[in-house]
Amino acid sequence: MQIPPIPRSIYERAVLIDTSAICAIYDNTDSNHRRASGCLQQISEAAFSVHIASPTIYEAHRRLLHLLGCQAGRELLEDIYGGPYTIERVTEADEEQARRHLLHFQDQDISYTDALNWAVMVRRGVSKAFTFDWHYSLMGFVLVPPLYV
Repeated sequence: MQIPPIPRSIYERAVLIDTSAICAIYDNTDSNHRRASGCLQQISEAAFSVHIASPTIYEAHRRLLHLLGCQAGRELLEDIYGGPYTIERVTEADEEQARRHLLHFQDQDISYTDALNWAVMVRRGVSKAFTFDWHYSLMGFVLVPPLYV
């Protein structure tokens, strides 16, 4: 077994999960379901911490509620609040940074939730986004999957 290098920061071995990954995990008809489930397993095995910003929780709950119903929405909330996730609360400064970020990328259809995730990731020093949304690479983050340890 290879021992991973010692991280320079606690956030070096962290990943922020996006709504697209959450929905793919919960919805077995999603085209990315197998990849997302396998990646989540890899993240767990590699002992990465999984962070989720509060706006992502709201957005993912709404999507799952409409896609899969009340039970899926409840399961999501139970998993997040009772599981290994680190919930990142958005600050007023994050909101200001997100609005500036949207102005910088005004030719792109980046959502406010994604911009808030960007602000949280920058503030925390998280460089990896567990997502199927290509905008995160545009914003300068490493996309997971695939997970490189």
